[in-house]
Amino acid sequence: MNMQTVGADRYRVEPTGRGFWPFCVRAGDGERELFIGHRKACERVAAELATAFEDGKFVGSRDALAAQGAAGA
Repeated sequence: MNMQTVGADRYRVEPTGRGFWPFCVRAGDGERELFIGHRKACERVAAELATAFEDGKFVGSRDALAAQGAAGA
């Protein structure tokens, strides 16, 4: 599994089966509901969470490269 796939598939919108808040956002293969709301709101939140996840991967890889450069110097 490559990291691009993990980022793209990490957050998913699923039906809750409950009345007023019919959809939720879940992460990975977990069952915990990170956000509950209507489909459009859940899709928006899932997209924002995926963007934040990608930003974190970028910062982490940048810091790791900097640490490798400092160790090699």
